[in-house]
Amino acid sequence: QPSGVAVSPDGTKAYVTNSGDDTVSVIRTADNTVIDTDAVAGGINGIAVGDVPHTVAFSPDGTKAAVTNSGTTTVGGFRYTLSIIDTTNYNIITTITGLGDRPRGVAFSPDGTKAYVTIRNADFVRVFDTNTYNEITTIAVGNQPLAVAFSPDGTKAFVTNEDDDTVSVIDTTTYSEIATIAVGNLPQAVAVSPDGNTVYVTNAWGPSVSVI
Repeated sequence: QPSGVAVSPDGTKAYVTNSGDDTVSVIRTADNTVIDTDAVAGGINGIAVGDVPHTVAFSPDGTKAAVTNSGTTTVGGFRYTLSIIDTTNYNIITTITGLGDRPRGVAFSPDGTKAYVTIRNADFVRVFDTNTYNEITTIAVGNQPLAVAFSPDGTKAFVTNEDDDTVSVIDTTTYSEIATIAVGNLPQAVAVSPDGNTVYVTNAWGPSVSVI
């Protein structure tokens, strides 16, 4: 059950989350071959992460990958987690626990110092320091936030809210929602153009793409 995919900044690897077996597969893009990470990191056909991995994102320098795990863990009870992977050796650097009900989207800020994680069933975004992995703040957004993406200059983050058909615009300096934009029915993914002037949002029940 492959779910999320991201390509490393240097283009040499693609990481794929496998929600059915709680792993991340690493594909070498030069020959489209899955790398055997078992010998260095454990896991079955990939890097072992948390329960039901959903989204994966690379840090701007490519040394880390973050994975949201949307299921419950068997350690410590009912939890949802974020796995941080060292891309140089495929080991887990740390696992952030107790995120809230259904972490879904994750994105690194363009300067690599922050990671934003959407918590779908709690209607907020959690912001983490990527050096200490401590939480900086929690930002309230719309109903059932899913995906998150940054503007190229890092001053804004855009979050799709699945249940109320909106996109929240976050000021990354003040950590506050500065605008709510109505889009199509059941917004899912979000992407920002390289020049930062346009945002594209997929609407699952549109069926359409909103252009902001």
